[in-house]
Amino acid sequence: MSKLLDIDKKTLPFVKFDNKLSARIWAVMDRDPEKLFKKFRLDRAGENIDEKRKIIHWFLFARYYRAAQGIHWLPDYKIYSILEGTSEAKRAILFQSLKEIPDVKNLATIMQNYQFKLWIGRGETPGTVANIMGISYRKPLNTEFNPSYKVLEDFTKEFIGNPGKKLTRRTTMR
Repeated sequence: MSKLLDIDKKTLPFVKFDNKLSARIWAVMDRDPEKLFKKFRLDRAGENIDEKRKIIHWFLFARYYRAAQGIHWLPDYKIYSILEGTSEAKRAILFQSLKEIPDVKNLATIMQNYQFKLWIGRGETPGTVANIMGISYRKPLNTEFNPSYKVLEDFTKEFIGNPGKKLTRRTTMR
């Protein structure tokens, strides 16, 4: 279980309701996603971003914002750039962790696929991604608690399924 899933499970139902309601209201009111990210002080979270409850709230807002305003106002590359205060490995773990939370699973999956396409477009291989993630390319025993290996496994599936496919403007703009 990831840190974020543990945080989400410990969050009281009325707090979750409040987060959903406020995220919807902010999305309809056209709040600036980058300013809200900073207001939540997530820009200062750095490598601890996957330990902050507010990142779930922000991803929930981003999901509603894209639904209310249109994906073109908050495309994948913009979300990825908002998160640039963290390493690529931390972003990969963040997306993997957020995929375990039902309310933001779809957006987290989209962002993970975006990151994988960036890596493939850059010429990364499963071996180089293992280096990025700081893990061994050969999977040791007892890795079920390390999300880095799940990221590597998912990337390898994407890599094998799309050999030589380049990242284009069309695939990043949606």
